[in-house]
Amino acid sequence: MLNDFEIRTATIDDLAGIFHLGEKVFTSQAYSNLYRTWDEYEVTHLFNSECEYVLVAVSEGKVVGFAMGTVIEKARSAWNYGHLLWLGVDPDFARHRIGSM
Repeated sequence: MLNDFEIRTATIDDLAGIFHLGEKVFTSQAYSNLYRTWDEYEVTHLFNSECEYVLVAVSEGKVVGFAMGTVIEKARSAWNYGHLLWLGVDPDFARHRIGSM
């Protein structure tokens, strides 16, 4: 197992890797209480609307982790809030601190 990986903003070429890793990680058997469904719409919608908040961890050209989020602006507040929607790490790369990074 190679511990060498890069974390960067996702590109359109990463979308298939993100989607397939999400299919591997977010199964109904593992997460029966998910309030949202993992599907291709989740990936493409977030990438098209807020691509700067879609990050990937890549090792040897393969997506091994991702984070997808958004920013929430509250009315009558000077603050904006970051909201993490999806965080996935390939089980083969568990304990490499990818999710923490």
